[in-house]
Amino acid sequence: MSVIARRSRAAGRNQNLIELVRQKKESNIAWINRALKRVPLKSTKECSFVLLIGGADPLSFRLRLAQAHVRSEMSPSSWSQAMFVSVKSKAANKDTEVTSVSLSPAAWYPPDGFAPICNAIQTHTLAHIDSASQYPNLAIIAWPVASEKILASLTQLRHERMSIDLSSLLLRWIGYAWGCGVPANPLGDGFGMPSAAMLETAYAANGFDLTPGLESRSSCPEAIWQSASWWHEYYNKDAATPQHIYGAFTREHYLVDASYFPKE
Repeated sequence: MSVIARRSRAAGRNQNLIELVRQKKESNIAWINRALKRVPLKSTKECSFVLLIGGADPLSFRLRLAQAHVRSEMSPSSWSQAMFVSVKSKAANKDTEVTSVSLSPAAWYPPDGFAPICNAIQTHTLAHIDSASQYPNLAIIAWPVASEKILASLTQLRHERMSIDLSSLLLRWIGYAWGCGVPANPLGDGFGMPSAAMLETAYAANGFDLTPGLESRSSCPEAIWQSASWWHEYYNKDAATPQHIYGAFTREHYLVDASYFPKE
């Protein structure tokens, strides 16, 4: 299999994406709030937040390993899911809404369990991913597109399977993650991970390329992470109206020895 990707020409990683080490016994929501205070944004009105999470469970293992083909050194990704977070006033709590396509949702598409009726998109709260032991890796990234615009695009996307059929992506990735039959890695066949593909489509609808280094069809949380980390010069190419990418991350959970990962 092969995933077509371009390398960024940036001399170094985005300095506005800071590492914020988790404090002892700190929950994910507590870490997110501390991270939001560290992100140097004057206002959240003109930006939108994407949360990347990396789980330690078997399903997350399969998803993180699948994205190794997007990384030049073939190490597993730190991330297993991407989601849109409705942050208001730079503060989050257990009731803060998150929108995504999850392979293990809190509830399986109530009341009838029929994913296509909402194009597999669900809205839950941060309470579902608050466990630091279950989801030890976190990245909160602020993109220069107004949150209300992304939310409107996601609302529209729930009823537009013709734009992108997220239900089909969900089934394909479940088959791969569960090891049903002899499934090939969907990324190699040009089928992006549904949570990232959802965001890619919503941002594209607002004229913003979320993953300039990768074919949109192969979108995944790792590609979003690489965009925030290494494509900052691409977003800042217009000196008159630079688009700065801000954020924070903690990724202390590795699937291989941490020394294998390149120094960034």
